[in-house]
Amino acid sequence: SNCVINSRALIEHDAVVGQHCHVSTSATINGAARIGDGCFLGSGSVVREGVTVADNSFVPMGERVIADQG
Repeated sequence: SNCVINSRALIEHDAVVGQHCHVSTSATINGAARIGDGCFLGSGSVVREGVTVADNSFVPMGERVIADQG
């Protein structure tokens, strides 16, 4: 709840996005990934399948997250 999901953002099957998150234009969250509360995903960033991004994380523009953060 209370999230911003910009245009062309892609959230795939079984992904979970926490509260108060910002998913920027063309960001991709692959299947079964988990995004913690209060996270920011920059434009064109990618969170790979099954990866967990910890609460209040900042993923910069174009970054590829291939392993758990936090």
